[in-house]
Amino acid sequence: MSQVQHSARSAALLALLGQLLCPALVLGQKPEYEFYYEFRKDFSQKLQEANHFALTGEQVLERYAAKLKSDGVSGAEIARRIRLIRTERGALDADYYSRLYLDSNANFNHEPNAFLVEVA
Repeated sequence: MSQVQHSARSAALLALLGQLLCPALVLGQKPEYEFYYEFRKDFSQKLQEANHFALTGEQVLERYAAKLKSDGVSGAEIARRIRLIRTERGALDADYYSRLYLDSNANFNHEPNAFLVEVA
């Protein structure tokens, strides 16, 4: 394979990767999903760690609903959040990772991927 062919193939691969990732980042962040980032990052993960990952998903949701109620969140909002967690997990997870990767304080390596830089 010539250098030109290799460069063209690499450019096509990067374009495809961009098309696949960018819509997920744009479409993933919805204002109505904003609560899920904090739920997953600060509530669910810490609750499961404190309980040695022994809680079921329903137990986590019950405790989350109780916390929201004690925080003064309306019953309608609690029901909305619980419904979304139960029925829209894929969309919520897309939103979560979109927010995580854009969060400069998130605990992961923010440096460019060496392989991807080399290919580009």
